[in-house]
Parts: sequence; C-alpha cells; structure tokens
Amino acid sequence: MIYAPRMLLIGSTGRHSGKTLLACDLIKKLNGRHGIIAAKVTTVQERNGSCPRGGEGCGVCSDLTDTYCLTEETEPGVAKDTQRLFAAGAEKVLWLRVLRDHLAEGAAKLLEKTRDGFLLCESNSLRTVVEPGLFLLCRSDREVSVKASAAAVESLADFRVTFNGETFDGNCPAVDIGGGDWVLPYDAAAVILAQRGAAEQAASLEPHFRQVILSLGGQAQRGYGLLPRMVSAIEASRHDLNFVVMHDAPGVDLRGLRRLFREAGKGYDAIVPITPDGVEPSFGIFHKRAIPGLRAGIEEPELDLQRLLTRLRTGYVEQT
Repeated sequence: MIYAPRMLLIGSTGRHSGKTLLACDLIKKLNGRHGIIAAKVTTVQERNGSCPRGGEGCGVCSDLTDTYCLTEETEPGVAKDTQRLFAAGAEKVLWLRVLRDHLAEGAAKLLEKTRDGFLLCESNSLRTVVEPGLFLLCRSDREVSVKASAAAVESLADFRVTFNGETFDGNCPAVDIGGGDWVLPYDAAAVILAQRGAAEQAASLEPHFRQVILSLGGQAQRGYGLLPRMVSAIEASRHDLNFVVMHDAPGVDLRGLRRLFREAGKGYDAIVPITPDGVEPSFGIFHKRAIPGLRAGIEEPELDLQRLLTRLRTGYVEQT
C-alpha cells in the first residue's frame, strides 16, 4: 500500500453522486491559498474492452495500448470532468487511464508527477493501492445500490457525503489544509492527560477536533489517579467521541489517528491501537457510553487496562 499524505481522494458509490461537484467546490475554496493539482483516474479492466462506465463510450479507454496513460487537461469547460476541474481553478489537471492489474504502477507515476503539490483525486479503485491523507465517499440520496468498486473500499472512508441532486444536503465536509496536511475536523474532543503544560501537543491536535480538553495533574496522580481524570474529562466533553491521549504517547500521528476513527462508527465503546507488543495504552478513542465501564476501574483498582477493556465493547486497530 502506497502512503500518500498529500492526496485527498474522492470516491462515489454510484453515478450522479456529486463527486466532481465536490472536487470543484473544494478547489474553488482552497484556490489562491494552496496550489491544488487535480486528477481523475479511470480503471480499465482490459485492453480493447468495453467502456468502464457502460455503453459504447468514447473509445479513448478501450484504445489504451500500454499498461497506463497519463495525460494533462489544458482546456477549461463543462463537457468533461477534467475540464470542469481545470475551470474550477486547479493548477494542473491530470487524467490517468490504467489497466486494473497495473493500478499500483499507474498510481506511483501519478504521485511522482504531483509530488510537490496537494493532490485532489477522483477514484474508488485507487484506494485499493493507495492510503491517502483523506478519503471522502459521495453517495446520492436516490441510490438503491452501491457499485462494486465502492463496496470494496467503503469501510475505509474517512467521511461520507450525501448528495441530493443539487447540493450536499448540509453535510459538505469542512476540508482545509493546515501544517502541510489535509485537515477535516472530527466531530469529537481530544482529551490530553498531562503532568504539566502540553500546549504544543494541544496546538497540534486543535485543527483536527471540535474541542480540546487539557487535564493536568502532578506526578502523584499518574497510575491509579489517571483514570478518574480521564472519566471526568470525558464527562465534561461536549462530544460522544473522545480521543484520549497521554502527553508523552509514542507514535501518535495523523495516519494512526485516521485509522482509529475509521472504526468509530461501528458501535464500539472504545477503540485502541495494538502493536506486536500488545495493546498500546497511551491513546485511544472512548465513547461516552464507556463511562460506567471505566468507572469500574476506579472502584476496582486491581484491574489493569487490558482487563478493563475486555468489559467494554472494544475495537483493536493495528498500528504500523
């Protein structure tokens, strides 16, 4: 899997889902502050095959003679998606046509050509070989089925967007760019459990959360005293989901954070990372409904974290 943190990938569960409209809206919003490169990826099943979108098509994809072909759009307009992206203000617009069996090869070439900019890309299939900084999935509110390419990657979406045929029905994502990353604030709080000031850590988390809670305590409050602080902070939070992190937690980065939050909609009380050495106890996501279970750890101090987590509906996410 290719990790591409400067790529924002937009997929769709079917046709007429607003995917290109969303891409154009984001380009217009960010144009002037950041140089956005746009790309459309068309995956071709086989050379000289049928149009990937059905019907006779225009013949461009079926005439693919190599494993992939990367071309640049130079004309604004409305006839083609690439022209719409160019007209929206993208610095450059590329179209990658690629055989399905050579998708990773084509993706690597696309990333090589766009390495110096922020890439906004339309594709479902690309998510099978690339882990982007953000993956948005669009769907129409009139849709009754999900196309196969979307079903294969639906669980990997960071945000789902509903299109009503004209607008995004009030749930257009507040995507931005900050600190060299694509930013989409979680509807969640970040809770930092620190012994002393953790202003730098709070500042790094603030763009990604609707609320940041800094719970300070002295050396004597570590260990058993940490759990009451954690419960109190979750109770004080305005959000059901709470990312709880120790001030000295190792390996907390945006990539790992995204992986944890992808599991957040599956009904877990807690979502924690796991490494080859076992559960990493210094950060995780806790739902407010976990509070009664967490209180058991206060009342039964002999419970260690791993045993406490077995009393909750806990999801474990591997960290690489």
